Amino acid sequence: MIPAKCLFSCVHSRKGSVVSSNLVAEFMFPLSPMPEKLEENQNTGAFEDLRKQYKRTFSVLESSDPLATALSFAALLLNENLQSSTYRIETLVNLALALGRGKNRLKQRDFRKIYGDMEKGIVASQEDPAEDVFVSNISTMRGNFLVLEGLSEGAGYFLQVFMQMVDSLPRVRTH
Repeated sequence: MIPAKCLFSCVHSRKGSVVSSNLVAEFMFPLSPMPEKLEENQNTGAFEDLRKQYKRTFSVLESSDPLATALSFAALLLNENLQSSTYRIETLVNLALALGRGKNRLKQRDFRKIYGDMEKGIVASQEDPAEDVFVSNISTMRGNFLVLEGLSEGAGYFLQVFMQMVDSLPRVRTH
C-alpha cells in the first residue's frame, strides 16, 4: 500500500484543486437532489457502522463540496499504483457525494488524513492485492477505448460483448 503522505500530488496543486468542479459539472447531467436523511436510502446498519468508525471522516465530508471532493478522490483511481486501494477510493468517492453539503474545498492535508484513516477498520478489511488487469482495451466501430476495470472482474470482456451488440444494430437514418 502507498502511504497517505505520498498521495494527492497529482490531484491538487498548492493553490487548490486542479480539477474545477464547475468545469466538470457543465458537462455532466444534473445530479439528483440528495435526500435529507441519507439513511432512508441505505442499509442503515452498515452505514451506521461506517459512521461510528470514521466519525472524523464523516464530519469533514459533510462540510465539503461534494463534487470537488469526489472528483479529487476519483482522480486517484487513475493511478495504477493504487489499484489495491480501489475499494477505499470508491468508498470515499461515494461518501463525498452522499454526505457533502457544504462549499468547503478540502486541503491536501485533509485528503491525506481521510485517506489514511481508511487504512484501518471496516473499509481496509475489504481491500485485496490487485489480481486483475488495471485497464482493458475495448474495440468498437468508432475506435479503441481504454476502460478502467475497477472492482468488477471481467468488466472489459462484458463491455466488449455489449459494444459488439450495439455495433451490430441496424443504423437508423434521420431525415
